Amino acid sequence: MARHFKHWLKAFCEYTATSEAPLDFHFWTGVSTIASVLRRRVWRDENIFKWTPNFYIIFVGPAGVVTKSTTINIGYELLRDVPGVNFGPDSMTWHGLAKKFESAFEYHPKGLPPDQQIPMSPLTCSISELGTFLRPGDRELISFLTDIWDGKDRPFEHSTGYSGQIKIENPWLNVIGATTPEWMQDNFPPSMLQQGIGSRIIFIFGDKKRHLSAYPSRIQAARGIDYILMKKQLTEDLIDMSQLFGPFDLTDEAFKWGEAWYLKHHNGRDISMASSRYGGYLARKQTHMHKLAMVLSVAQRGNLTIEKDDL
Repeated sequence: MARHFKHWLKAFCEYTATSEAPLDFHFWTGVSTIASVLRRRVWRDENIFKWTPNFYIIFVGPAGVVTKSTTINIGYELLRDVPGVNFGPDSMTWHGLAKKFESAFEYHPKGLPPDQQIPMSPLTCSISELGTFLRPGDRELISFLTDIWDGKDRPFEHSTGYSGQIKIENPWLNVIGATTPEWMQDNFPPSMLQQGIGSRIIFIFGDKKRHLSAYPSRIQAARGIDYILMKKQLTEDLIDMSQLFGPFDLTDEAFKWGEAWYLKHHNGRDISMASSRYGGYLARKQTHMHKLAMVLSVAQRGNLTIEKDDL
């Protein structure tokens, strides 16, 4: 299939241009959407660990102001038409999550002998109200979410009162959700931001509408935007991306830039992040960066090569 757009993320932001939500919300919805179709089928292998393009993205903003849930739903609507994307539960319980992971289990690449295939259990969760999904007081759940973000190649085992022993082969979870500053203040203690799950989440804050748009459909018509056609083309490109399989490589320029960045990153800290609360995030910034670079590479070129500009 020929790709419709040279840069899928730019096209997606144009597709959502009449929305009132901040542009950052649309960009990161696009990132999460691409990650959802890539799943664990692609990775960057550093031998002693792997990076996979999954994200925990949380929009934070006042209720009813920046259309957080509506923005998330735009990406979800595209994903509904992409074969192979499995959706997780809206509310998080071990029983419900285990059932979803169980139904998502698959081997790739298909058609090869079993000893040449990779087992995986990929899920995407699109959550309008983070409080129904994430329960900071549930230590076992938080530990699980923390552990699988890293993309380790190993099964996860857990015992529950509902299902007995649960074994998930190579779980992979991509999450995009929304909440309010009030919920964050009441439920997210500083200790969670300093380490563990908090340092693995990308928080996107917005408290103002980008512009006012009472009737988006009329604006689209006035601009000559064929919304239905563009949705179809964006979805077809996602289907194309979903067929990718294998490891990412880095160009020589990307390696050199990444090495220089890594030395600078660990030899000095910007004064704005001098507080210890940012320690966990800074320790994982290289991982965040390469996860995003994988998505940018696919969005622009549809291949498995990370270039310097992606980083």
